Amino acid sequence: MGALVAALLGVLAGCEGPPEQVAPDAGPADAPPRPCNPPAPALDGGAMGAPDPAARGELAWAYRDPVLAFPFAQPAVGPDGTVYATASIRLFALAPADGSLLWQAPSAEAEPLIATPLVDESGRILVASTQVALYAFAPDGKQLWRSQLAGGTGTVTAPVRLPHGFALGAGARVFWIDDCGQWIGTYDHSARLSGDLAAAAEGTVYAGEPGAGAVVALGLDAKLRWRTVIGQAPGGLAVGPDGAVIVTTGSAGVVARLDGASGAVRARVPLPARVGAPVLAADGTILVAATQNGAPLGGRVYALAPADLSERWHADLPGQITLLPAVTTAGVVLGISSGAQSSLLLLGDGGAVRFSTPCNGCSFVGTAPALGADGNAYTSALSRMVALRTPGVLDPRSAWPRARSADDANRARSLLP
Repeated sequence: MGALVAALLGVLAGCEGPPEQVAPDAGPADAPPRPCNPPAPALDGGAMGAPDPAARGELAWAYRDPVLAFPFAQPAVGPDGTVYATASIRLFALAPADGSLLWQAPSAEAEPLIATPLVDESGRILVASTQVALYAFAPDGKQLWRSQLAGGTGTVTAPVRLPHGFALGAGARVFWIDDCGQWIGTYDHSARLSGDLAAAAEGTVYAGEPGAGAVVALGLDAKLRWRTVIGQAPGGLAVGPDGAVIVTTGSAGVVARLDGASGAVRARVPLPARVGAPVLAADGTILVAATQNGAPLGGRVYALAPADLSERWHADLPGQITLLPAVTTAGVVLGISSGAQSSLLLLGDGGAVRFSTPCNGCSFVGTAPALGADGNAYTSALSRMVALRTPGVLDPRSAWPRARSADDANRARSLLP
């Protein structure tokens, strides 16, 4: 590898030398990983404007690619405000001010990319592929490394940030990769795992085991810490500020709170609804998007107490929830569809609707929005990526303010110790 490439990797990835890639048929590495230092944090960009307190969900911009659509895309926001989203075999970088295309980067082997990229504290973009590989791209679109991982069949998860590395899953297997793209560990479970991984600040990884209706916890040493049967297949996971694991079970309607250290069930409640992944408000309140039993066209948001999961309030909405909730400093942002029209909502205290603004031509795809420092909520509208103006930003007091991510920008910073 040339000196220039080696220097770039040394600066952006913190490696002492180029990363080793694991061959597709590899077992344990033939040699120990090279020393690898964590990347230096990037400063947040200061050029973004502040949110407009009068914003009410208006369309700020839309980006449409001439070839590819953005089904299931859950975007991420970099430290400088750049918006990242995947479509098929490409990663797109969009300017936050107007949605113009800054660059696009293809996968190395025409392999589809997972719909949820992750931006780490240095500004690198991490995205997994369906061929069980993990990519790292620099903020300018250059591919820093691609780590092909051995084995693993089934749905590949998005990566989660860990101290000094990342984890991702594929079927019954979970992989650990260091900051330089080197494979450092594998865990093989006795049954298929599914759903998005969740990670605690100290590095414990949590996953769902649908066949037995269980949750498993894995340590940084790639060993099983505990396994708890809750009786229903886990659908969504979140980690509270006290380390508790919040689990929702989709169509079963159960919400459970597990002790993060032991896996013991501390609270469990059934709700009369199909429930989505949990998010947490600043005071620990657990927010769950739901579709009521017997009312498939109506959405509901439950607010549950963190300790015993008792109901604090619920809000009935005039449509299905098609954009999952995100907690902001102005309230809870989410989207609904009436069948003919999609709208962006902001819920305030007690679930009161502060505004409901139509997004003409939008079809939200069941992911959660990313939020920029200027209050823009970025989301897929199926054929387009759109930016919708809101009066709030990421709530820094919330431990898990957006489903399926470290924070509601898909940045990993809040997971680091």
